[in-house]
Parts: sequence; structure tokens; C-alpha cells
Amino acid sequence: MADEENVYVTKSGRTTKQKFKNYNFTGKKDQNQSTNMPVLPDDRVTEREAARAREIQEERENLNRMRQQLEDERRAFENQRAERQQTVQNIETNQGRPGVSAEEISTIISNVQNFNIDIRMPKFTNESELNPMRFLEGVERFCRVKNVKDDRKLLLIENALEGRASLWFEMQEGIQNYEEFKKRFLEEFYSVPARVKFQSEWVERRYEGKDSLQTYFYSQRKETKYFIPELTDYEINYKIIRQYPAWIKENLATIDKKNTTLIGQTLADLDEIRDERKRDQKSFRENYHPAAPKMKMINAYNPNLPYRFSERDNSRYRRETNYPSQSNYPRFGNRREDQNNQFRMPDIRFPPPVQPYGFPSVDNFDVYENGQDGRKRHLN
Repeated sequence: MADEENVYVTKSGRTTKQKFKNYNFTGKKDQNQSTNMPVLPDDRVTEREAARAREIQEERENLNRMRQQLEDERRAFENQRAERQQTVQNIETNQGRPGVSAEEISTIISNVQNFNIDIRMPKFTNESELNPMRFLEGVERFCRVKNVKDDRKLLLIENALEGRASLWFEMQEGIQNYEEFKKRFLEEFYSVPARVKFQSEWVERRYEGKDSLQTYFYSQRKETKYFIPELTDYEINYKIIRQYPAWIKENLATIDKKNTTLIGQTLADLDEIRDERKRDQKSFRENYHPAAPKMKMINAYNPNLPYRFSERDNSRYRRETNYPSQSNYPRFGNRREDQNNQFRMPDIRFPPPVQPYGFPSVDNFDVYENGQDGRKRHLN
């Protein structure tokens, strides 16, 4: 049967005339004959354009949803701001009413603002655990933030004292206000011997490398504000610099000791140089032989490898040591006598040889002399 010539319309709307064999447009495939529906390039382009149009439509819908969310959040923010302004107006309106003073309104507003500030009342036991001046500074800061009145300060201080300080406070009489408490407290816990002890311990400290150079410098300066009498900037900086190692002193030798800012900046630069040196050393150790740790774990005790290929410690100390070990004597621990002869141990299967008493005499040995003719002569 000859092929028939048919005309059909593509997805792009173009009329095309093609030849094919008995194609069934009902969608059912004939079991006896195959269907070869032609697919044109314009059809593929049209499908890609439709997929792209769907993606663009989805992106537009997402953008619209995001715009709606932003609009909702903006409206909620505007409502909160309007409510806050209304509250402020109500407070300003109530200031003129009788019975409510401006000071009380200001106190209420300040208390509400400081309510969420996380600050704790310091505890004090004795002068060896906390500097008394620092304790008083913490008490005053807490009372200032929380707006504690003078008549309630003593109650807070009584709860903050522990141990010896609490016993001392219970024995005191006639303390009516905070100023009287502060005077007696310093006389008891921050006397002249205590001040000298604090300053001596501060001077004898040395930099141990736990903190950065700049952090240690400023932390030491912070403690000097509790010294009585006060020290000058030159004295403080000079004594702190003496607490550093020698190489730090060399870098700070030419800097003016009065210039605290310059000293701090120089220490920050030295911190950066030291950190960079540590990073370079670590990178060198890792890149010099990156497989060394893994090889050592694999070959350290591998009996199938010759001794010269095993991972061992080749340091001079281990090579020149006076006792056998795995690094300088591979057969150590083997009980075979022919292989473990570094230290000849006595054979306990047989009794020890008989030793003569006293020192041996020359008469017990044969003595010879070389003659002129080259022969040996027996002397005894």
C-alpha cells in the first residue's frame, strides 16, 4: 500500500505537509502497524517557551506574596509606633493632674526601661577574694541602674555580704546610711596593710601568655584605679611593661611611657605578628609531611615491614640513649640469646663460677719475656 500524503497543523500554528503511515488520530495505537508522528524543531521551541513562561509566572507569584508579607509587617510596625506615641501622650497629659508629680512619672519610666537590664549584685566575703573598692563600685552601679533609694541600700548590702564580712556587718552598730557603711567598710577591709598587699601582688605579676598582650595591659591598668594613693600614667605603664618577657620590653623600649594609646597599639601589632608566626609554623608542620601522622600510626608496630622502613624516632637523644628501645634496638624484648645480646644477662640455670678470695697473686700467672732472638722466655 502506497504512503499517503496528509496535512496537519503544528503547535506553532504552521501548516505542514508530511508523509507518514496510517497514523491514528484517535490516540490508539494500531497493533499491526507502527505510528511515526513527526516532531518538528518549532514544537520543541514552543514547549521551552511555555515552560519558561510558567517559571516566570511562579516567580511573580512569589514576589507578590513577599510584597504582601512586607506590607503586613509594615502595618504592624506602624500600629506599634502609634500605640507607643499614644502612651507617651497619656503620660504627658497625666503630669499636670493633681497627685502625680513629674518626678514620680520619670521614676516609673526609668524603672520600666531598666527592668530588662541584666545586672547582678556583687557578693563579698573578704579582701583576699575581691577588691573592696571593686565591690563598692559594683554596689553603686547596681543601685544606680535599678534606681534603688538610699533607705534600701543597706538591705541590699546586708544580703550581698557573706562569711567574715557578714559577721562583721552584724557586729556593727549605728550605721544609718550608705556613706557611714562605706567609711567603716574601707577601714576594715581596705586598710593600709591591705592596700600595700594589693599593690605588691600587682607589681609581682608576670605575663604568662594566657591572654593577648594588649588585653593583659588594659586589665592591669584597670586594677590601678583602686590604688591609694593613685599612680601616674608613667608609673603604671612602666611597671606593667616590666611584667612582660624580654622581647616585649625590647619592642617597647623606645616608646614614651606616658603615651598609653601608643603602647596599646604597639602591643596589638605584636599580637598580630605572633599570631601570624603561629599560623605559619602550623602550616609548615602540616604541609612539610602531611602523611607522617598517618604513616606513623600504620607503620609504628608493623612486623611485616623491615626495620629500616618503619616509623621510628631518629632524635639524637633516642639514638644515644644507654638503654634499648624500639627506636634504637628493634629486637628488644626478644628472649632469644643470639638476637638479644645488647645486655648479657646471667644464666640462672647454672650456679655462678667460683671466685677466688682476696686479690690474685702474680705467682698464680705465667710471666713471659720477649728475648732478643724473638723468642719468649718463661720468668717464673
